[in-house]
Amino acid sequence: MYRLRASLFFFCLLVYATSYAISVRVPADTACLEEYVYFDYNYKSENYRDAAINWRKLMLDCPTLYESLYLNGETLFKALIEAESSEDRKIQMIDTLILIQDLRIKYYGKEGFVLGKKGVLLCKYKPKELELAYHAFEVSVGLRNQNQSFRYLTAISERW
Repeated sequence: MYRLRASLFFFCLLVYATSYAISVRVPADTACLEEYVYFDYNYKSENYRDAAINWRKLMLDCPTLYESLYLNGETLFKALIEAESSEDRKIQMIDTLILIQDLRIKYYGKEGFVLGKKGVLLCKYKPKELELAYHAFEVSVGLRNQNQSFRYLTAISERW
């Protein structure tokens, strides 16, 4: 009887430990963690030029490290766009900002919410491409509830 209880206990412990290890995403690559530390330091110090370099390396090598890479990347590139004087560089950064939304959908889902954000960004930064913004809003509203449509219509109407 004791062996049965002990075996059952260890089996339950093994199942619990395995499910815990699966649910907690622990990055295996220490180089990614090291790069993230550099990125986080530069980002929090508002040293956005250096943070952008670290962010690009992270997106190439370990795009699923943390979802906050996408949130912080959005803030990062918005600040860089506002500070940039060259129109060519601004266009590149705006394209990166839009790409961040697509990659976030690819790796983390939340398609309805992120497409709405993408539509708002398209209205703000690419007013000549309102058809793309409209399509993003249309899909987003279809995936989410109808209460979100007011925010999106406001974003479009501000551009007209």
